[in-house]
Amino acid sequence: MDATYGRAMRPGFVRAAFCALVLSTLGGCLLATGCSSAPPSTENPPLVHVVDGAVNFPHKVTVGRTSLGYPDTLWEIDELEPRTTDLFGKEVVVSQTLVGDDDFSHGFLLGEISGIAFDDLLGYAEKAQEQAPARAAMLEEKARESESTAQIFGGLAEHYRNVVYSGPEPIVLNGSRAFIFSESSAREGATGISKMYFVEAGRDTVGFAVCGYHDYEYDADPAFWDDIFASLKVR
Repeated sequence: MDATYGRAMRPGFVRAAFCALVLSTLGGCLLATGCSSAPPSTENPPLVHVVDGAVNFPHKVTVGRTSLGYPDTLWEIDELEPRTTDLFGKEVVVSQTLVGDDDFSHGFLLGEISGIAFDDLLGYAEKAQEQAPARAAMLEEKARESESTAQIFGGLAEHYRNVVYSGPEPIVLNGSRAFIFSESSAREGATGISKMYFVEAGRDTVGFAVCGYHDYEYDADPAFWDDIFASLKVR
């Protein structure tokens, strides 16, 4: 991601951008959060002034067979190249786009995973909480190998020690099977939350929408966030 994206970004976009990196490797698709402990800035420059080449979408962005609606102007922040990677022993292809609004207050990641069945992904989500301590121990061991690995894996190990998962909660979305999966991690007086919706888009294709925010951001306007997620559709 270009360095331009880092200027004056609100935590919501920092967390969503982190989710983009996580999903680009898919090693932590269900299991890592982009929590930021700092409160959001009260001075937020317009997005178009900060992000080079932003593209305006009227109320909807589409990735593959999935689309996400939006009540106001929506900007495409970054469209990542489709990537082939290994997810729990399966070769999958991930396509994803980072989108958001003018004042950095809301950021979403929309994408599609090809090469894995919906039921398999649901099964991995069901085991996430019980597997978190083992992942923390593995990452702590890697962090002790060197100073560079400590920087890479130390924070993620701390996340797995503190993370609390919610779900998966099976739902029907736009006539398709779906589930909601959330995680939270408290740091320095604020609780960072990543909320994920996964929807069955085909026999071996799963669409997803991800958003990261602080608990107080959701509490201030829960209907906004819920309406966005409810707009996730499959063509």
